[in-house]
Amino acid sequence: MKVHGTITAITSEPRSTKYGTRNVHYVHVNGERYQLGFGKVDVKVGDVVDFDEGDKGYGPEVVKGSIVVLAGAVAVPTGSVIAVAPATPAVGDIPFAAPKSGKQSGIFPIPALSGERAILRQNASTQARELYLALTLTPQPDLDKAVLEIIRIARKFEAYTAGDLDMDAAKAEMEKK
Repeated sequence: MKVHGTITAITSEPRSTKYGTRNVHYVHVNGERYQLGFGKVDVKVGDVVDFDEGDKGYGPEVVKGSIVVLAGAVAVPTGSVIAVAPATPAVGDIPFAAPKSGKQSGIFPIPALSGERAILRQNASTQARELYLALTLTPQPDLDKAVLEIIRIARKFEAYTAGDLDMDAAKAEMEKK
């Protein structure tokens, strides 16, 4: 089931595992507590989020990799409980949505500082160059102008494939409400 709302609190509590005691993290959305897991918390109180809800026997949880921040740092209602995860993570904590060696993180839209952006840009540049060559019947005598046009086209490909256009549309829709 899809959940949409504002994070009003982030909490954590120790849990015994076969690897020792580790902190399990929770987000509170729409009056309900959802388990994030043992890793680093990549969201903040006040973020407006969408995610898929699951349950593996420990209560409601955020399906790993499904959380999308639609808007950050929205004002939290007065009187809300605000708690944060401990400053020092437990031994063995890993980032919440960290890619496993060589695998994609599964996050969409792709964050601006993600390494996956480099791959998207390489692909976008190739596609832009091919489109540019197909559309220009005569070669551009000015190399700088040609390069700038290819980069302009590549940015459009990147914005689409990284999900930036979808994120902009979602933000515009949220601002209307």
